[in-house]
Amino acid sequence: MTGKKLEQNLSKKEEGGKSSSSSSAAAAADKNDDDDNDPKASKKTRDSVVLEKQDDTNSVGSDNSNSNSNSNSNNNKETEETNDYKKSSLLLLVFMYGTICTAIVYLANMGVDTYKPEIKETLNEAMSGLYNDSYRYLEENYGAVGGSVTVDNALKYFTEEEGRIGHQLVQQSSQQSSSSDSAPHTTVKPKYPIVFIPGFVTSGLVIWGGKPCARKHFRKRIWTTAGSVQAFMNSPKCWLEHMALDPFTGLDPDGIRLRAAEGMEAADYFFGPFWVFGKIIENLADIGYDTSNMSMQPYDWRLSFPLMEQRDGYFTKLKRHIEAFHETTGEKVILTSHSMGAVVVHFFMAWVTHGKEQGGGGGGEMWVDEHIHAYVNIAGPHLGLSKAATALLSGEMSDTAIFLGRFADMLENLLARRVRKDLWTTWGSLWAMLPRGGDQVWGTGADICDKRSTNDPFCPEEGNTPFIVMNHTGDDDVQEENDKIECKVVSVDGQVERTPCEEDSATATNPMNDFIQEIRSRETLSTYEVLSFLQKWGGGQGPDTAHARLHAVADREETPSYRSWHDPTVTPLPHAPNLRIYCVYGHGIPTERSYYYRRGKMSGSSDTEVEPPIVMANQVDMEDINTTRGVRYSDGDGSIPLLSMGYLCADAWQREDSGLNSHGVKVTTREYLNQYEFQVNDPMRSGPKGGEHCDILGNDGMLGDLLRVATDFDVESVNRNKFSSDILEISKRMKEWGGGIYARK
Repeated sequence: MTGKKLEQNLSKKEEGGKSSSSSSAAAAADKNDDDDNDPKASKKTRDSVVLEKQDDTNSVGSDNSNSNSNSNSNNNKETEETNDYKKSSLLLLVFMYGTICTAIVYLANMGVDTYKPEIKETLNEAMSGLYNDSYRYLEENYGAVGGSVTVDNALKYFTEEEGRIGHQLVQQSSQQSSSSDSAPHTTVKPKYPIVFIPGFVTSGLVIWGGKPCARKHFRKRIWTTAGSVQAFMNSPKCWLEHMALDPFTGLDPDGIRLRAAEGMEAADYFFGPFWVFGKIIENLADIGYDTSNMSMQPYDWRLSFPLMEQRDGYFTKLKRHIEAFHETTGEKVILTSHSMGAVVVHFFMAWVTHGKEQGGGGGGEMWVDEHIHAYVNIAGPHLGLSKAATALLSGEMSDTAIFLGRFADMLENLLARRVRKDLWTTWGSLWAMLPRGGDQVWGTGADICDKRSTNDPFCPEEGNTPFIVMNHTGDDDVQEENDKIECKVVSVDGQVERTPCEEDSATATNPMNDFIQEIRSRETLSTYEVLSFLQKWGGGQGPDTAHARLHAVADREETPSYRSWHDPTVTPLPHAPNLRIYCVYGHGIPTERSYYYRRGKMSGSSDTEVEPPIVMANQVDMEDINTTRGVRYSDGDGSIPLLSMGYLCADAWQREDSGLNSHGVKVTTREYLNQYEFQVNDPMRSGPKGGEHCDILGNDGMLGDLLRVATDFDVESVNRNKFSSDILEISKRMKEWGGGIYARK
């Protein structure tokens, strides 16, 4: 990992002999942009528990925050509120842990045939013990539990407006207006309508038609509810059948119809209290937004983007929705995306400006400039992400290779690697998120190599940085004679038999065997070679699968078309000189970037069930080169590498010679170093300075940025770059090593 260490730092502020809460309004940024993310700031450990309410501040989520001292009376009042807050928050923690335990027991009870009775008994005892121990702790440390200390009282801290950036921003604007007689009266209020574009897997899917096993779930969610977990546990085969798409059409299988959930509820919360857009929606409501000027535009995140339009008319509806907002409010729209939503927006801006004869929306060259004021992409994977390739290649990513640990065998029994690979191969969205920019970007190794070395196979002294390094010492129990995909063979008597597809077979040949054996024999594989293999292999179904045809995966098109409209390294930004793009993302978390692989066991593969030819070598651990269980890490937000989120924003879109921004779209980068802080009222998340891929949606600094862009209040503080990572150094190194994106001559 290059540059600054990926550690979690947090500046401490002392006032009146006690530490203030990290959720203070000044959390978003200091007077100096870099102060807030200074890697030399004092570290706050994960064991810290923030129980104290935040101090009042003059500036909220801005670059000019100053703390005010509270009066003695306010301090006394705050002490009372803090004590209640401690009790309520701890009670809430008890409630949440109890809910988790209850869910575990419930799942165990549903799986009577697979869960041992003693396990259920242990879980029940653990749940009861947790409640009893927690209540005892409350009584011993804070007195009797009762009175106003209730679950409802605890839950109010999720929505208490005084602690939200939106409310504080309104208060700040009012104070500034009333304190200045000469300045015009300025109050924070909605200005530009906002349209949200959610990301991969974070919005709900609803069953509108299904096989007999799923008909009882008609018009119910099969994704993002507890009911979807129950549906999976009750019948994994039925659930998988409905979540998969047809690999050759890319659309619904016969007899099955899943559609995106609708409205804000589609992506405000994922499961229970796990918020996605929930905090953004709540803060915007604080300053006056509602459904008249703010909307969510969810979609079936499994589909390829061209098929989103073909099946659901998604982009036509999005275009008309934006036009309606523009007409009814008199203002241009702000598009706000998260994660894969950024790739959807890239496709949309190309689609809407191309003619209908080209498969576009026919809006004309200037449509974006006329209808979109700003585009705020949060944690956008502009250059794709590494784990999309490994998901399609072997049904793996670091989530399965590392975090499951000893539960990996359990996952394999429930949802085997081949099954995951087969399911994910049918999802066009994963093909759209494959790494983009080729070896000119990913192959330089500028983001993982400070220097070239003979001791690091990912940073060779000569040649490109490989995407995959093969570790053949892990090829245990692999028999070469079984490494052929079996084919259906019709014998003389008309019976269907199976035999290995070999080149010299007189009866059958599988054309994929040649390049399968080629990839299994290699020592390293470049980004281009991995993508080229995926396009030919098609998850074992061949190159005629829908998504291999609908996406320019390995080939770089001379003229952008619907196959590459999602790829910003090929398709330039639109003709929109008045548009401003904000790239907002977190970093400072180890994120998977490259991999060690080994040959897998292909014996038993058939023309319908194909085992991955190579699999992750999770026996490889090399701490000195940031490699754990076969995964090589770089800086990022835990899901998206820094290179993908930041290179275009900080470098290529800033340069005319890239050929990607010839019309002068203004691009601003706002980075937030992940600073973890445990909060009892939100224990599953990383706190108000979190930079993790989903937690950035609740980062106070990000919220302050978005609200200022939406209202035009103090927006100049957001219109300047805010860097805390090594992205500029990475871009410089990439150029020095002969890489980067430049216009073709």
